[in-house]
Amino acid sequence: MMPVKNVKAVLFDYDGVLVASEPFHLAAWIKLMSELGISFGEKEMKPFVGWTGPQILRHQLASHRSGSEKDENLIASLMDRKNSFYLSRALKEMTPYDGVTNGLKWLRSAGIKTAIVSNSRRPDLVKTTRTTGLDQYIDFIISRDEVSIPKPDPAMYLSAAKGLGCKPGECIAVEDSPPGLLGALRAGIASAALLNNFSIEQMSRPDPARPGVRPDWTFACIADFFAFLKLARSGPG
Repeated sequence: MMPVKNVKAVLFDYDGVLVASEPFHLAAWIKLMSELGISFGEKEMKPFVGWTGPQILRHQLASHRSGSEKDENLIASLMDRKNSFYLSRALKEMTPYDGVTNGLKWLRSAGIKTAIVSNSRRPDLVKTTRTTGLDQYIDFIISRDEVSIPKPDPAMYLSAAKGLGCKPGECIAVEDSPPGLLGALRAGIASAALLNNFSIEQMSRPDPARPGVRPDWTFACIADFFAFLKLARSGPG
């Protein structure tokens, strides 16, 4: 692994890493599932952190309305409805986590490139980064719309590094879910795990079948990651 002070780019997951979006996603899912007659709440949502919206919807439909999960037109229509619910609140109320804006400003001043690597839709990312003001500090965005297979497949992370003109080994990824973390590690990218949504045990072993695959660092929150990086960059040698 490269010395941390030599990092050229930081690749961030978005939801739950840069912005406190989970409450708005959860509220949108609860509203949609209620319309479908499916009981759904925070407990039911927890296992799906890191999944794409269509993956969550197909799983729920397969469990409660078997066969309907194969109807692509239905999936598209329901996802549009869920995303409409989400944006109706997120665009007005969602904010970055404490320390994010200043941390991104510091990365820019230090000449470190930035990317968002997210399983969310590009339109949602573009709209919400604009309303939160984060767009001015992000150099590259890749969403599930640009890849055939989302995280934990490494394609997103490899594409983000390439898009920034960097090698995977010159980047650090920041993730808050095992699927996202596994995607970064599979891409050969040094990775920081945030303990926002999962326990340290879960984040330390994103691939139960390969216990040796672990993040390089774990942090309680994104502010701690920025503090670590600043300290590493100011150190000797």
